[in-house]
Amino acid sequence: MMDFSHMVLKPDHERRPLWIGQDYIILLEAFSPLYKVATDFLVAIAEPESRPTYIHEYRLTKYSLYAAASVGLTDKDIEQVLMRLCKNAEIPVTVLEFIKMHSSSYGKAKMVLKSNQFFIEAVDLPTISRLMSFDCIRQGVANRIREEKEAIEML
Repeated sequence: MMDFSHMVLKPDHERRPLWIGQDYIILLEAFSPLYKVATDFLVAIAEPESRPTYIHEYRLTKYSLYAAASVGLTDKDIEQVLMRLCKNAEIPVTVLEFIKMHSSSYGKAKMVLKSNQFFIEAVDLPTISRLMSFDCIRQGVANRIREEKEAIEML
């Protein structure tokens, strides 16, 4: 059960529909005049957990944040809208870090098909380094280098 009793609220908190907990849970007051706007936004960034009559519960997940990034929402966009709609004086740091971590990695690498072969393209060196930390990718690169060496030696 979540404990919101120690949360510092904004002075006009009664006009805002969202409560944001440290465990990536967002509660939405269904009776708020901003309910429709908040619901549309939450559907884009979070997964619904439960939706009883008065309070709806959503959870931020890495997959929901990837989906948000895929429609063009950045971590800054998400943070700004959450700040506008939340009762909290501050969004928990854990939530902001989670949003940044999972929305900023979207789109940095992609798999492409060229000449009937799959390749992974990345936008920067840190992304390539991270990808190379996975055994299956590292082995694939090593196999590709070995194949190219053998092809050159045959010439």
